[in-house]
Amino acid sequence: MNSCLLIHPNILNSKQSRRTNDSALIELKSLAGAINLKIYWASIIRVSSIKPGTFFGKGKIDEIKQTLKERELKNKIIIINTNILLFNKEI
Repeated sequence: MNSCLLIHPNILNSKQSRRTNDSALIELKSLAGAINLKIYWASIIRVSSIKPGTFFGKGKIDEIKQTLKERELKNKIIIINTNILLFNKEI
């Protein structure tokens, strides 16, 4: 069984969704469970603005790294729950 970390970004000043952050995280947990992922950590993370390339700023990236280090989690899947398109590339 693969294991994962789930992150639902609470993007400040975003009008993208009518759902609450809590309900979005509950749905994400259900979807991860449906494909047999073991959830090690799930969280709603406040994001003031999206950073191209990393989505999160350096401070949030460091917090996620610290969480992985403290829990001695290696080789985990990190799922970021968003529908925001960061790059517009033609296929």
